[in-house]
Amino acid sequence: MGNWCCGGCKKQRENGIIIVGLDAAGKTTWLQRLRTGKVVPTDPTIVSIYEEIEYKSVKFSIWDLGGQTRHRPLWKYHYQGTKGILFMVDSSDKQRMHEARAELHDLLRAEQLQSAALLILANKQDVAGSMSAGEVSDLLGLERACGARPWFVQPCSALCGEGMHK
Repeated sequence: MGNWCCGGCKKQRENGIIIVGLDAAGKTTWLQRLRTGKVVPTDPTIVSIYEEIEYKSVKFSIWDLGGQTRHRPLWKYHYQGTKGILFMVDSSDKQRMHEARAELHDLLRAEQLQSAALLILANKQDVAGSMSAGEVSDLLGLERACGARPWFVQPCSALCGEGMHK
């Protein structure tokens, strides 16, 4: 997880990360699986959840931000100091990819996030018919939207734990 954002981070350096995406993409499930190693029951995130996680001797300060339409305008209050953006999509829900693309492109235009690395988590790979990393990249328009920004699409399943520690 640490390589995409902080390849040269010093030991114990704190790194601000936001986890964003549409509602029901699996953001909180992914974070709790990363933190505890197992799936725990979650409710829809109301506004935000804060976690500090140490991974490979790097400390991450992570804000899991609610993805419901009414909570998305609040994302901007967490941009200050963000070094990495985890944008999660439900790769089994092609119908919402246009909405996800619009939110992602708005996010990438934010002045405070211009130097933040981007990791797209293509979640729910365990669901039959899920889109591949390439399909997700194309539908989100990443080549054009990211320009010189470092970015990567990681297929994963928060439910099964696949693709979580690469």
